[in-house]
Amino acid sequence: MRSYAEERRKWMELDDMSPYLPMAFLAIEDQEFYDHSGFDYSRIAGAVLTQGPT
Repeated sequence: MRSYAEERRKWMELDDMSPYLPMAFLAIEDQEFYDHSGFDYSRIAGAVLTQGPT
């Protein structure tokens, strides 16, 4: 019987990963990463308005 959510993962050293991997994460997660000071206030405001107290 197989266990639920069995995944084939291997540990990997950071030096063995592509140098493009961090840039790929940034491109997917925050396309304006290099355009703001570390806080994207428009995204924070949007999150507060949609996820705020109900």
